[in-house]
Amino acid sequence: MKLSDKIKICRQNNQLTQEQFAKKLNVSRKTVSGWENEHSFPDISTLIQLSDTFNVSLDLLLKDGDETVEYYQSQLNNNKGNNRAVTFVYFALMISCIISYLKLSHLLPPVHYVTSIFLIFFLITYVLIYPRPYKLNSLRRIIFCLLLLIAIFLINAVIFISTYDKPFIVDDPFYSMGDIFGITIISLLISIVVCVLVFCIPESVKKHFNNHNGDVTAK
Repeated sequence: MKLSDKIKICRQNNQLTQEQFAKKLNVSRKTVSGWENEHSFPDISTLIQLSDTFNVSLDLLLKDGDETVEYYQSQLNNNKGNNRAVTFVYFALMISCIISYLKLSHLLPPVHYVTSIFLIFFLITYVLIYPRPYKLNSLRRIIFCLLLLIAIFLINAVIFISTYDKPFIVDDPFYSMGDIFGITIISLLISIVVCVLVFCIPESVKKHFNNHNGDVTAK
């Protein structure tokens, strides 16, 4: 029996419409229809969720379906490659953030705006390839994220502007104002990056720290 038939039988046994079934799995009704009509497969995380929600073993869902097994095997291989890319970009973003912070704090020689360009590039890349973006699905999380962003921004702005050592040009005040405005924008960018680094940690990094903490606890 094909996976599409098993999903349909699972839905019918629980006396659910495609809309109701979709809501339980946090997908659209169109997605469920695609599964049942063999137009697509549920991804691995959704398949596990389906197994847990409706108490159906993964072995039963995948059994007797060579095409299905091949699909999930290829997806696992793709996920491994994507996880490596996500981890690489995460650390590249972290390093770019640290360098930008040190440069604006005058602890490193100025490199014009090259570091800011790298920071923006890695930020956009990371947001695009991150497999499971942080979801602000509650008012508490939204408020916490905004407060953290504002706090980091204000701290950075005070530090960067207080260390601004260029003299104010009376004949051309717009030059100095523009310079300070640029520092403020980069400070906001760094603050956003810090929030992304805190809230969007790759699974590989989380597992590494969890395993390390487990080893320390065992000792």
